[in-house]
Amino acid sequence: MIISISGPDGSGKTTLAGRLYKELLSKKRKVIYIHISRYFLLEPLFKAVRKTDSRGYNVKLDYKKRALWEQLLVVTTIIDVWANYLYLRLLSLMRYVVVCDRYFYDRTVGYVLHGFLSERTARIYLKMIPRSDFGFLLMASSQEVLVRETGYVHDKEFHMKLRGIYANLLRNTNLVPLPSSHNVTNLVEKCIKVVYE
Repeated sequence: MIISISGPDGSGKTTLAGRLYKELLSKKRKVIYIHISRYFLLEPLFKAVRKTDSRGYNVKLDYKKRALWEQLLVVTTIIDVWANYLYLRLLSLMRYVVVCDRYFYDRTVGYVLHGFLSERTARIYLKMIPRSDFGFLLMASSQEVLVRETGYVHDKEFHMKLRGIYANLLRNTNLVPLPSSHNVTNLVEKCIKVVYE
């Protein structure tokens, strides 16, 4: 079984995924925790074309002037997503409960945010990528994520735009929304209830 935890940076994905992993371990489940933030096969290619500053942060680009080849790279990521998914499914077939901190949905949000996909093409992209067996989306207010975000690299306007993209994601998937303002223990219990009942 594959369980995914999605949501904006600072919404509590890593905290929830980690606590869910520990709770499942305590119940004697065969469980594995996987953080999906990098590409599975294509990471070396993307490292080569990604522009970063001296601190290693991605350089902000004018997304309206994005080269066609950069937009086409998104299409190649579908192959990478399926390769990664097959690995996750193999673990699942080996009777592991796979808890994913982030999922391919989060990457789709990033593509929309950075101009690689429009809202319309994102809906098509979402139909082409595999679903987790159980997916949860942490919804947080812009203020919450600003407080939790490490480094304070984004402003409130950025987070409001991101929240809107995640709201569209929720409308186009079978993800279960979770309010990130709730106690983590309660969120873990809700996840377990959805998965096992």
